[in-house]
Amino acid sequence: MKKIAAGIFWYWNADPSPGGIRRQLEQIKTAGFECVYLHPMPDSFHKPNFFQGMKIPYLGEKYFALAGVMLEECRRLKLSMMLYDEGGWPSGGVLDTLIRKHPECRAVYLARTENGYERRICDIPDLLNSHTTECFIRMTHERYRGKFGTEFGRTIRGIFTDEPFWSCQPGGDLVRIADGLGELVEKLYHCSFEADILPRLFAGAGDGPDVAEARRAYLDACSRLLAKNYSEVLAAWCARNHLELEGHFNGEDLFFRTGANGDYLRMLDAFDVPGIDTIWRQIYPGGGEGGFARFASSVAIRRGRREALCECFNVYGYFLTPPIMSWVANTLLVKGINRILPMPYLYSDRGKRKICCGTDLSPRNPIWKSFPALNAFWKWAADFHAGALKPKVWLLALTGKPAPDRGKESAAHAAADARIQKIMKRLDDSGVFWRFANEQDLREQPLPELLVVPFSVRSPNLREEIRKAECAGVRITDGRRSGILREYAQVAIADGAGCRILPCRRPDGDALMIFNPAPCEKVFRFHSGEDWGELPPPDSAPSEIMPLAVREGVVNVPLAPYALRILSKHAQRVFSPELSEEVLNPQWRILHTVRTHYSRNGVSCHRKEHRFSRLPESGLYTDLEKDFSGWIVLEGRFFLSEACTGYLEFEQICYAAELAVNGSAAGVRAFAPWVFRSGFRKGWNRLRLTVFSSGGNEWRRCFREELEVAGWVNTYAARFKEYEIDDAFCGVSGKVRLLRILDTDGENLKNKIEDKEWKREEV
Repeated sequence: MKKIAAGIFWYWNADPSPGGIRRQLEQIKTAGFECVYLHPMPDSFHKPNFFQGMKIPYLGEKYFALAGVMLEECRRLKLSMMLYDEGGWPSGGVLDTLIRKHPECRAVYLARTENGYERRICDIPDLLNSHTTECFIRMTHERYRGKFGTEFGRTIRGIFTDEPFWSCQPGGDLVRIADGLGELVEKLYHCSFEADILPRLFAGAGDGPDVAEARRAYLDACSRLLAKNYSEVLAAWCARNHLELEGHFNGEDLFFRTGANGDYLRMLDAFDVPGIDTIWRQIYPGGGEGGFARFASSVAIRRGRREALCECFNVYGYFLTPPIMSWVANTLLVKGINRILPMPYLYSDRGKRKICCGTDLSPRNPIWKSFPALNAFWKWAADFHAGALKPKVWLLALTGKPAPDRGKESAAHAAADARIQKIMKRLDDSGVFWRFANEQDLREQPLPELLVVPFSVRSPNLREEIRKAECAGVRITDGRRSGILREYAQVAIADGAGCRILPCRRPDGDALMIFNPAPCEKVFRFHSGEDWGELPPPDSAPSEIMPLAVREGVVNVPLAPYALRILSKHAQRVFSPELSEEVLNPQWRILHTVRTHYSRNGVSCHRKEHRFSRLPESGLYTDLEKDFSGWIVLEGRFFLSEACTGYLEFEQICYAAELAVNGSAAGVRAFAPWVFRSGFRKGWNRLRLTVFSSGGNEWRRCFREELEVAGWVNTYAARFKEYEIDDAFCGVSGKVRLLRILDTDGENLKNKIEDKEWKREEV
């Protein structure tokens, strides 16, 4: 099947109509998405957080009739349709009906009593038991197959499982057990589950090494059962029905802090498209870089999968801007994630439905206008095989302080997490291509050249596998010394501190992806005796004015803030024309504004307002209207003594823009560099610049003045209310430069380019 780079989760949080389905799918298609995930949000789902939802019965006849409308429209629009296997999340419960219909599928726990242990039955499905998974399939997957099976493997591409019920974390008053668990622990660890392991799983057992290793062994066994009885059972059903199994488990970002969620690599092994999520701001400029994303890409590598995915943005808040979305996506791309899945597009935001998770990626949000540019870039950048290349360096996915008592994380757990974060940063800073590995890898996979073991290993089984690897010639390090790591760098880095690289296999050959995560311009330099070229992005203007250069065996790659470029030895060099620079003063005049309006009970809309006034000297419309969200339409002009072709470069745009020159479209930019290529005529040239903000200011006003006053808050709202305000602006600030093309002679131009010193100073 064709690779997919970008899809969107479509929340059916109200009863859709056939007309609404068709209209919104048209919008999704026009925005450049390649697939859409049907994500039912029934009214009974998580009422404290999602106050209103879809009223029609989940998996009822009306639901399937409307899903059929979606299927027909996706087929017409050539959109891939993805199914979601639950009515909300976690997956596996059929919106809490599975255990009512099959009480034998309820999870079993043990509680300590004065007389020993007492069994407790809890009202969640036991996904460590294959019978439960088979019941889940009959109640959900088989229903979809009965209605739409002829389109499986065609319009319907895959089915997504999301954070399935996985409640095996020790350190509480109850301990999850399952059929075969004790026997498996005893077989793997040659000890008694009841005598040696079970007493150490309850809260209050202490934090000594014996407790840590008992809990590690328990989680290892639970992971194996979940992989066998849930992941593999789902994958087998999907394979028989020509669907891809996609999805992720929960808490990947906390793995090295708590070690309480088991072995992600093993649990994801059976997935055709393994995934993670970053729905909070775990990955954010100035914050986390999301090393945990490599759990998904590592599975893709070890199992040769083409794709690895990430669902993004759900609780980032309305304070989301296109450059931030681009930064997050680029951070994921250089970690081997090649399917970006923004969420959610709300079917409705009437009344309490607008609370949701504080994000609505739909035409109600001004940033929707930037998605065609973002999706075009993601489709280009993500066109690589996630599992094709095998790294020489593995990082053992080992926690330093596994499974503390619930809610009892200590400074030692934070320190263990900080240590692994530093190791991952050293690997990335050194330009090393690496992946996570587990004990299973050491037994089953071709061994790496270097194994990073970040913490002391107490498990006899794991110690033995590491010893065997060392005897086979694998170097072992704890990752503390960067010198050893640099020996395994993908390229010999000369300069460009902080830039991130990923070697990748694309349809036209092997390539090198380079990303600058800094808010300032950088030049990434590396030594190479080979001639590198650049794979041109959909909008090649930035590459033309900031060309790749090779001089005296050093490749110089200029990178705008947050920019990503892709190099290949098979690509042609892009030789920039000789340019002259002229600073313009367009004297921006505001033609009109389109203000985004949210309200507690009303329908979100955009209201056009005529202004006919000058833009403030700062260039920011929000200096006039503090709470403005929406877009502004500006008109400016400048005079030329002769016609020319060239580029307009803006110093700063907040936060996306569409430019027309003399009535002709010059493109849309959603991230830096803010460069547009166009032709210009002799005499006066007229510019029309439409600048898009996000919905953040209007959301804050509505929340402050209407929603919070009415008590319309939830746990998500409390979290995103604390987020830093980072998108309060709308406008165009700083210099506007005309870069006039002076020379377009190819050979003459090539010689001039190669003679230049490309030594841009870091800002």
